Amino acid sequence: MGNPNTGTQNIAETIVNYYCLTDATSYIKSTTTAAPPSTRSLFNYTYPAGCPLDNCGRETTNEPPCTGYVDGTTQETLPPRCGFNDHYTQPPSPNINGATCENAVVDVRYNFYWSGPNILKLNATVFLANIVLSTPTNPVVVTQKYKASFVNSFAGSPAEDNFYNVTTPFSRSGKPGYDIDKPMISGMVIRNETDNAFLYMNSNTSRQMALWNTGFDGLCSNAGRREILFGKDTFTSCNIYIGTSDLENCTDLSKLIINRLDNLMPAERIGRYGNNNPYGPAQWIEVLREDLTSTCTNSLEANNQTVLSWRFSGFCTDIISGINLDVMYGESGKANGVPTKEIIGAYVSYSKSTWQLTCGSGSLCTDPSYVEPFPITASVRFIKVPANTPEPKIRWEEEHPDICYQDVCWDNFIYPLVRGYTAEPRKYVLAMSLILILFLFGFLFITRPLW
Repeated sequence: MGNPNTGTQNIAETIVNYYCLTDATSYIKSTTTAAPPSTRSLFNYTYPAGCPLDNCGRETTNEPPCTGYVDGTTQETLPPRCGFNDHYTQPPSPNINGATCENAVVDVRYNFYWSGPNILKLNATVFLANIVLSTPTNPVVVTQKYKASFVNSFAGSPAEDNFYNVTTPFSRSGKPGYDIDKPMISGMVIRNETDNAFLYMNSNTSRQMALWNTGFDGLCSNAGRREILFGKDTFTSCNIYIGTSDLENCTDLSKLIINRLDNLMPAERIGRYGNNNPYGPAQWIEVLREDLTSTCTNSLEANNQTVLSWRFSGFCTDIISGINLDVMYGESGKANGVPTKEIIGAYVSYSKSTWQLTCGSGSLCTDPSYVEPFPITASVRFIKVPANTPEPKIRWEEEHPDICYQDVCWDNFIYPLVRGYTAEPRKYVLAMSLILILFLFGFLFITRPLW
């Protein structure tokens, strides 16, 4: 760290902690291909007893445990510290002992603490492990992880947008507007039970809009939540494995999927800016949702015998299989010369699919244990709204932007004369061009005799 005033170099305090893993399995890449599930797999969730549901399978109360939300994050448990970790003893170098590589570095995490132009301190965490060496019959692939975090240690007056009155450094998604690739802030409204008045926004992790974060198996039952980053269009999916028994009751299957998709994107409002006052309703935009009432209540099973027979044969129509979030934003001015990106609207829609087992009419379809994968999707799209209303275009221009309007293309007026034109032999093109020029001069000579 340098001092720009004196030109001298100041050494920041550095603390390194070493942790010795007793099990390095999570850092070893598997070389075997995971087999697809052979048993039924839906979601890691069952409806809590005593929770009222509407026709779409949604809980009619936001009170736990009916919501199925899990607030907070799991605290990571660190492995034991290495015996030599006293901040004085030099760590041992990696070495090969027989068929094992000892003290191999598998994970390094840096935390830089800074203030203004200076780095104040560095905390480093290093994970060491003993790795079994590869053999021709047992190849070993090690995954090394590195992470760097920068923590501001500003010790001045409290920030005017420290709405939660925290005493530790906190991050924003932008100030005042959103920064690209920063987390989008959303949440659910907490209201007064007496008069239903707005109290504050609950922006805990489980109340925020999210996407699927699948593991190596791609199963919805093991999928976690991935935060939505502002300005980054993302499409995610996970798989459920179901059989004939599930497709014979399409209504209940669709209700369960709607319940889980709404749990993935439960937020009622989205923050307009990168850091929003949870007690100020004006800083939060309401999320509009597609109305699924007709889909959930007007069941085809009640009036369509053809569809009814299909469904009993492992065929479901209009299954809700995905959720889509469209976020509209615009530039509402500038701050220090940087455009302020503000969210001005949001809409949640649902995707429908037709599901059918591909086992045909063979014996697999009659096997109650036979299952097939079906995707459940979640996506987000960011749409920039221009500050001024664009000039309206006729439909022909929108569908054919590369074709000249009414065949008038002044920039291509002399195109037959360029070498790229190959529709006619060049000598004919030149001859016709000269004849056209002669006719033009003759016309002008006759119509303008005073020349």
